[in-house]
Amino acid sequence: MKLSEHLQTISRISFLLFFIVGLQLRISLGSRLIVTYPILTISFREKYYLIVALLIIILLISVLTAAAGWMFDISSRRWFWKPHIIIIPIFALNLLALIRSWPVLSLSAIVILVGCIALFWGTYFYCLLNWPEEWAINAFAVVASINGIVAVIQFLLQRSIGLSFLGEVTSLDPKMSGVSVIDAAGDRWLRSYGLLSHPNILGGIMSISLLICMGALMEEPGRKRWLWIAVAAASLGLFLSFSRAAWIGAVLGLLYLAFTARVWRIICWHDKRIRWVLVAALLVLVFIGLIFGELIEMRLWLSDSVSILEMNSINERLRDLGQAWMLIRNQPLIGVGTGNYIQALETWSQKSGLDYIAFQKVHNVPLLLAAELGLAGAVLWLWMIILPVYQLTKSAYKKPVRPTRAGLSAAFLTLFVVGMLDLYLYPFIFSSALLMGVLCGIWTHNEAGELK
Repeated sequence: MKLSEHLQTISRISFLLFFIVGLQLRISLGSRLIVTYPILTISFREKYYLIVALLIIILLISVLTAAAGWMFDISSRRWFWKPHIIIIPIFALNLLALIRSWPVLSLSAIVILVGCIALFWGTYFYCLLNWPEEWAINAFAVVASINGIVAVIQFLLQRSIGLSFLGEVTSLDPKMSGVSVIDAAGDRWLRSYGLLSHPNILGGIMSISLLICMGALMEEPGRKRWLWIAVAAASLGLFLSFSRAAWIGAVLGLLYLAFTARVWRIICWHDKRIRWVLVAALLVLVFIGLIFGELIEMRLWLSDSVSILEMNSINERLRDLGQAWMLIRNQPLIGVGTGNYIQALETWSQKSGLDYIAFQKVHNVPLLLAAELGLAGAVLWLWMIILPVYQLTKSAYKKPVRPTRAGLSAAFLTLFVVGMLDLYLYPFIFSSALLMGVLCGIWTHNEAGELK
């Protein structure tokens, strides 16, 4: 192996570590940041001090080794890059967010906004030029395996398992206020967090990982058998998150994957192993229905005795939707400004004489962007998310597409569903910028047919 190939391998391994660890960060425009040392003193949580410093080191290793490999190997240099249409809504959304951040009310917010935009474009171009499809699949498989296993142990023990040094939320006690639980017949059941900051985020990451790994496994079942571990872990983590949005997104994504790739033509129905897998899957579903039926009913509102906890959650979501629409109606074209959503609600409350204990952001990314950036913000985000789904659908109408490609586009369909029901895909959060940069970069590379 040539020196340039060794350097590129080191770069890709470093970026893989950067991606796995970076998904845990929840640094957003509302985080407090001491600008004197903007990299090492992000104080959203104390544990992020060391993690952020470590991430910067890993990222520098990845960038420097990639640049060195590029210099030593002339054949790997790509002087020309054909832009894809997906960059239009992304660039326009970023530019609009920067414009609407003026006047600057918080220096911390503008630093984080610029950081999220830079992180997205950096990961986008890295994945486009230097991260083959197989590496991206392996990255999501590792994320699914780690978080899925942790999620299972957390649910079985009904507590955190002492992995705070890896990012696990401490004090996961279902009896404590503020911990995400399911209240069924007076019993509080802990929803699994994995190594992430909320069960809903775990569910979203697991559903995306499931679709990507499932697509790759269907395309090369003989060569990628180890992906069964990732698929199983992702499925368990997704279920134990008890995230309704992630469940819906995963089901729609799997149906989309099946129809666009014509899965029924790929599967060898006469193979005994396939039959055993189907039987095992059916038995697992029956077992889950018998053991967790009451919890599933509670989360899907199929029970006549919906708990007070669930009703409060529903009422809060409806209240937040109404508040978002109020802000949009008042300023539909320019919005209230990037990151100013909560402040705008507090100002409205003072002027109207209404008293609220606390405001929270609406659990809907297009509405949140429309409120902050105007209706154009919502349109640009929807364009960015729906474009991969639309383009693959056109291709699949003529002939079946590669399952790996179908799984990646199905992940965007899941992103759309999750974004309509939750807010952690808001583009100006570090973890969201990183995730979207990787997905958009790999999808663009895949679409151009340049992946190895």
